[in-house]
Amino acid sequence: MASGVGATPGGTDPSADQATAAVNGGSRFGVVTHIATRFGIYGQQSGPMDLASGTGAGWIREEIRWDWVEHPLGQWDWGFTDEMVQDARGRNLQILGVLGYNNSAQTAGTVNFSMPDIGLWKDYVAGVVNHYKGQIHAWEVWNEPDVSYFWNGSVADYVTLLRETYNTIKAIDPSATVMNGACSNLDLNWFNDFLNQGGAKYTDVLAFHPYAMRSSIDNGDYQKLDLAHFKQIEARTGKSWWFTEIGWSSASNGPDYGGGVGSEQAQASYMIRQYVMSLDYAGLDVQHIFWYNFHDDGTDPGNVENNYGLIHNDWKTPKFAYTAYQTMTTHLNGANPLGMVDSGAGIAYRFTRGGVIVDVVWGGGRTNLPTAASQAQAFDLGGSPLPVEVSGGQIHVTIGGDPVFIEHTGSPIAPTTQAPATSTFTLPVSDPNGVPGIIGHK
Repeated sequence: MASGVGATPGGTDPSADQATAAVNGGSRFGVVTHIATRFGIYGQQSGPMDLASGTGAGWIREEIRWDWVEHPLGQWDWGFTDEMVQDARGRNLQILGVLGYNNSAQTAGTVNFSMPDIGLWKDYVAGVVNHYKGQIHAWEVWNEPDVSYFWNGSVADYVTLLRETYNTIKAIDPSATVMNGACSNLDLNWFNDFLNQGGAKYTDVLAFHPYAMRSSIDNGDYQKLDLAHFKQIEARTGKSWWFTEIGWSSASNGPDYGGGVGSEQAQASYMIRQYVMSLDYAGLDVQHIFWYNFHDDGTDPGNVENNYGLIHNDWKTPKFAYTAYQTMTTHLNGANPLGMVDSGAGIAYRFTRGGVIVDVVWGGGRTNLPTAASQAQAFDLGGSPLPVEVSGGQIHVTIGGDPVFIEHTGSPIAPTTQAPATSTFTLPVSDPNGVPGIIGHK
């Protein structure tokens, strides 16, 4: 590891950073890059950062791990993370910094996931936030504490950690956005306990990793059940959401939950459908969604964990999902959701972007999308144009199971009412403030 002790990013200019925030801070698209801690080649992070910027995302999610920046205690080493921050800011990318983990070994690359000494932990948090104040504006405290691999303490321990971290950050940078370590769908009861113990008080927004079942995307249960529950939690807590990871693996077909989807084409299709459903759900404020993972963690095509990336394991070769992500951000960056609209075929979600209407449609058949325009354009996942016909106030495009982007102008036609939640479950409420948990997939 490069020494870089006490170094600060060269050419730091707060006004330039404010300009960057104005450009990309409102982007709802992010990628979990982990370039500082996983790429591992000092002085060459600009290559993968160029590719990250090329996705069209406005945000990246990066670990500012305790063991990487302070080893031994009291000796700061900013080499890798400073390079990452400089490269990101130079490409107008905002950073969500992940704080973790227990650095009891005081050795780079060696961590454990137990409750850290709270005094030493606060020193680490203060050191990081002071160093990157004005450069990193959002912080996530730990990762997936509902999973025993990442957190060996109790829910109460985590709430204590979050409270002390929140207060430490706010004392240094009151404008920073602080969120809980996002939970995954592996143990939703943990998240309910977290809320019941008052954890939401120490967040500005709530973070979650809504890894879904393939069937729930295909049959609409992700919208009817999962998103409906997120909406109810938002209403009761008053907190918006950051989905700091979603992901689909292009590995060979596996189980409905947690398995590969079989191909890069299928990976791209599930990716865009989950993004669109999450961003265009009436009454749910998902401010940002981060794709996991930027690069494949391995090369075995049958290994699920190896194949979540937008690019291959070599950190330089794009997969089809990379192209599809570019297509999505091209059409939806800066777009406002309008809800579902009757397409006459399949499922259609409507957005508006600077006077342009963008419909994202999938399911099969020939569309009859309402429009006030005389012309329209349609594009497949890879950004290639598709045949389109406009007649009688309708747009006709032949679609299949993968999303198609259709752009047209004119006054937006009123979308249909958001499909109601059809869940028969009741959200558990056990705290005096009525804060619910989530009922998720078993």
